[in-house]
Amino acid sequence: MKKINLLAITFVIFISWAQFAYAENPPSLGLPDPSDYGQCTEGDKQDSDKDLCLSGSWSTCADADKGDIELDESEICDSKWWTCSNTNEGLLKNDDKAMCIEGDWIECSAGLEGSEIGTKECKSGKWETPETPQDTSCTSGNLQNGDSELCVQNSWLKCIAALEGNEMLDKQCKSGKWQDPEEEPQPDELEISKISVDPKTFNPMLSSVTIKYKVSEDAVVELKIEDESNALVLKLVDDEDMNGNEEKTATWNGTNKDDSTGTAVAAGKYFYKLLAKDKSSKEVKDTATGEITVVYSEVIEGDTGAGDGAGDGGGTDLSAHNNPPNKTSGTGPETLIYLLFPVASYIYHRNRKRK
Repeated sequence: MKKINLLAITFVIFISWAQFAYAENPPSLGLPDPSDYGQCTEGDKQDSDKDLCLSGSWSTCADADKGDIELDESEICDSKWWTCSNTNEGLLKNDDKAMCIEGDWIECSAGLEGSEIGTKECKSGKWETPETPQDTSCTSGNLQNGDSELCVQNSWLKCIAALEGNEMLDKQCKSGKWQDPEEEPQPDELEISKISVDPKTFNPMLSSVTIKYKVSEDAVVELKIEDESNALVLKLVDDEDMNGNEEKTATWNGTNKDDSTGTAVAAGKYFYKLLAKDKSSKEVKDTATGEITVVYSEVIEGDTGAGDGAGDGGGTDLSAHNNPPNKTSGTGPETLIYLLFPVASYIYHRNRKRK
């Protein structure tokens, strides 16, 4: 009985040890590591170049895939994946149907029939050595026949429909000619496409100035009035967002920004300045400026006295619109003088009739 108990204890100890050993170092069953199924890096190869990483997974070059071209025409399947590189220039694969040219595998298609590149000629779907020796006198990169032929590997390559859009030696086949590749279109430059001022000479007692403006692209605009010494008089528009090709209007009634009651500026020359700024950097991209003359001594011809006093562009709305220089609204003898003119005219005409 004691022997049976001793054997049972020994068996339990052995099983416990085996479980611990297995947990620490599980036996290998020849199965692949699950981590091997993780994503790969585009263009990587493994298994003697038979596997190529495409779109994050391994693609095996099998017999059924022979001739497949991947990765922007730089890899071809022919028992394994072959890279078209400088060291493989002129190499033939897929039973001579594809040749490595300038980093791309070019297949001998019907459109290339009869074309010669390097030391080979496209003939009946394969790249073959031409029957007649080639003229090797051309210099790589030269053009001839109205730029329709480009010298590649000491032979002339014609720009045909099958090569449309392909690039060779910094040239692109386009519309039957080898041309410089098209550059990416540059964004339009921000500029002031329109500005008009009406009238350019005005009497603040009778009218105001209307400034209309437009910019070519979305922008931040600033419109200000300055005197002859370039001192700021008034900001009509202060860093306001504006859409491209949208017309806006600002109005100046001849008042000075320094007086909150709307003191009129003195007679003389003033200058408007419109700044168009980039919306992101606030950098000034274009500027327009012009002259405005303020007078009080006479009524400007064509001035109807109608001024709206405000514009779509955010014109400043001040209370005194018809004030002479350094006078506020409703003060001074001018109000009485304007009332006396009709009375004096009536008395004068009445006395003439009596005579």
